[in-house]
Amino acid sequence: MSDIRFWRDKAGREIDFVIARSRDEIDLIECKWSPDHLDPGAMKVFRGYYPRGNNYLICPITVPGYLKEVSGVEVYVCNPEGLAQHRYTRLTKSISPFPDKEG
Repeated sequence: MSDIRFWRDKAGREIDFVIARSRDEIDLIECKWSPDHLDPGAMKVFRGYYPRGNNYLICPITVPGYLKEVSGVEVYVCNPEGLAQHRYTRLTKSISPFPDKEG
């Protein structure tokens, strides 16, 4: 099981959770009440340092998960159950949860 950590830079930008899949692939998870409340600034900075990995936005939504682009950042929006399903699918089938990206 991977360690779950958080990330914050000297400027105070934060990522709620980061999970390293390997040395070069780090998934990030932001948690918000609404998909409309995402500010991708911290994600952009984080991806400048760690470009490989998936971006997730966890919200209490009742619809199936979906891919959303916010200011040039691709984010998979889903509820906690959707996150677990996508991560499990990727790990067991070695595919990316993002249809347009290679696994």
